Amino acid sequence: LSQYAIKYFESEKIIHLVSTLLVIVGIIVVIIAILFPKSIFILMITSSAFAFASGFLYPFLVSGMFSPFQNKAGIVSATYGIISYAFSGLITVLLSSFVITSLIQIAYAYALVGIITYIAMKIMLR
Repeated sequence: LSQYAIKYFESEKIIHLVSTLLVIVGIIVVIIAILFPKSIFILMITSSAFAFASGFLYPFLVSGMFSPFQNKAGIVSATYGIISYAFSGLITVLLSSFVITSLIQIAYAYALVGIITYIAMKIMLR
């Protein structure tokens, strides 16, 4: 799938599309979780969709980060590590206050991660 995307689309368009899909999926999951708060199938499908989208998006983000700095891979790698750990810490702090008693809290977490990914994409592609 990624070979097809690379062949026919620019990486910025792919990043924008997948980031937007993460937000849309997050919002849809919140709506579905309100309707079916105890459904394990929704949790499984949502987790799979987010894992697939993240796995698809990650290589494009890394290549986009390294492309302007051809001879400075070490500095870019260190900066990427710092940014990655900072966002992971931010998401962990924000999500640690959630008390998980049903699917709705997990849906809020997915929606929050989708929104943060979309905001980061918009900042990166300015």
